[in-house]
Amino acid sequence: MYTSMPLAVRMMVKNEGYRSFFKGLTPALLCVAPQTAAIFTFHNLITKLVSGTRLTADAELKVFGNLVVGSLAGLLGKTVVYPLDLTRKRLQLQGFEGRKGFGENFSCRGMFDCLITTTQKEGFLGLYKGLSPSILKAAVTTALHFTVYDETCKILSSVRMKRSV
Repeated sequence: MYTSMPLAVRMMVKNEGYRSFFKGLTPALLCVAPQTAAIFTFHNLITKLVSGTRLTADAELKVFGNLVVGSLAGLLGKTVVYPLDLTRKRLQLQGFEGRKGFGENFSCRGMFDCLITTTQKEGFLGLYKGLSPSILKAAVTTALHFTVYDETCKILSSVRMKRSV
């Protein structure tokens, strides 16, 4: 639809005004804190559940355990907030009537209207349309975040212990 970023900016301002840059901001902001809280909650719960299994050693998760626990936490956390993520995406896509072949054009007047309209037109499961690729991405990235963080902490802790000896 646009041939360059500057053209996209000019056309968006011209056709929709500066507000077009903030479509989907409310659900995006409302999505961040609950998703983060859900991910950390699920990570802690799952870590406690796998304590004492082959995934753990000395009450600390091994790398594989971190990957498994992190991916499950990401999957569950994303699933909890996915309706807000879908709403954000649909609000951002409004005004792209030229995108033929990508499903019907969706129009709503804001976050709550989008949630209600989606449920009315597509049922409750419509709020979870496109969930699979989204949770796959969340599972992989969350697994990597927790694993890199935990392994970095272990390395720094062992370096600190060697220096104090």
